[in-house]
Amino acid sequence: MSRAWVWLGLALWLLMGTARAEEAVPPPTSPVIDQVAFLSDAERGQLEKQLLDFHQRKGSQLAVLIVPSVGPETPFDYGARVMASWKLGRQGVDDGVLLLIVADSHQTQLLVGRGLEGAIPDIYAKRILQDTLRPLLKQGLRLQGIQAAATQVEGLIDGEKLPEPKPPAAHASGWSDSWPVLAFFLLFGSGLAGRLFGRLIGSFIIGSLSIALSLLLGAGTLFALLTGAVAAGLCLVLGEHGLSLASWGDWSGGGRSGGRDGGGWSGGGGDFGGGGASGDW
Repeated sequence: MSRAWVWLGLALWLLMGTARAEEAVPPPTSPVIDQVAFLSDAERGQLEKQLLDFHQRKGSQLAVLIVPSVGPETPFDYGARVMASWKLGRQGVDDGVLLLIVADSHQTQLLVGRGLEGAIPDIYAKRILQDTLRPLLKQGLRLQGIQAAATQVEGLIDGEKLPEPKPPAAHASGWSDSWPVLAFFLLFGSGLAGRLFGRLIGSFIIGSLSIALSLLLGAGTLFALLTGAVAAGLCLVLGEHGLSLASWGDWSGGGRSGGRDGGGWSGGGGDFGGGGASGDW
């Protein structure tokens, strides 16, 4: 019985050690995730823009993940877990590519989605890592190396006949950037219209202007009508005691938050079939 307990304890210890050592997969919040400050903020921004522009133009997803280590796993095993979690590429097209850089051990891994294995065969992936990326990383030219490798990958994908990317939703980014303008107009304009024209006439004027402004900023018709009704109601309620510019200042001091990392980047349901290559520098 005592021997059985010893073996059981040893097995649990090994399982716990493996679980503790396994590196977590970060969420796919950006096409460039750098966990070790491998690139400067400006360099990361340049690379991110390149990858986002390519995604919008071609539809395929190319991501770069830079981690300090991958624990007891090989870069391929860890990268495969990332691909399974992120699901880079479009569902059914499987056109995602991941460039994994392990900073501490100076290892690289290129993982190619199932739909791009013909465009980027393993031998090409190996050449990109060893002939393009490796020499530049050895010279300390980190951004240049990653950009050059990414450009080669993009060129190979460009040569592949893939479905056209879906056009971005109309006014999506414009509306998200412009709704504070409408909020300001509703709060301040409703009170101003009441002061200048009285409650009844002012409510009609501000309601009509709110509808027109909502449509101009990209809101739907139903939302625009709702906005007009809210503006008219505010004017009737606030009347001659509407918000002033001074009081508005108490609401607008928060500023904008977020950045590129929160730009809605995520995988599209792509599948990974094991293609790619490993390298070092």
